[in-house]
Amino acid sequence: MRASEATNSEQSEANAMIGNMSDRRPTLDPLFQVSSSFGAYSRSEAPPDVTHVRNLTLGRAMELGAARVETTPTCGTLSFPAEVDLSNGEAILDQALGLLDSGAPALILDLSDCTFCDSNALNVILRSQMRATELGVPMWVVLPPRGIVRRVAEVAGLPRRVAIAPDVATAREALAPVTHA
Repeated sequence: MRASEATNSEQSEANAMIGNMSDRRPTLDPLFQVSSSFGAYSRSEAPPDVTHVRNLTLGRAMELGAARVETTPTCGTLSFPAEVDLSNGEAILDQALGLLDSGAPALILDLSDCTFCDSNALNVILRSQMRATELGVPMWVVLPPRGIVRRVAEVAGLPRRVAIAPDVATAREALAPVTHA
């Protein structure tokens, strides 16, 4: 039977089911503060007030790490936290772009203390490189000599796109002729 051949009783039964669904009010799960009902709250209803939002990792609250920023007259250095992923990648990108937009003469992204990264770290590096190129600002990336962060960078082809240094001192030496010229 085709949908257009539905009987009046089938249509009224479907309309009754839809009407019953609109009577349900969404409830919020107190732990995650998200709607747990079939339909989320509508635009006519006020959204729920969320007083405390936390990220959970295996049942415990997790601090979102941000990068450490150091500025000198010759460059800005952004030292990445131990882990860079979806939880903190956007915040680190904002820090990097903020450094560039504030007029830093050069930028060093230091991943030497980073022990884990996913594509969000690569996103931070590549988008920072694009912005640095737009502004005419030289940029170096410091990668650890080995480990998962180095491997992710190599597999993604990062050394072909950005200048890589073994440590911050080497990156600063390489920037010295550029910033003092």
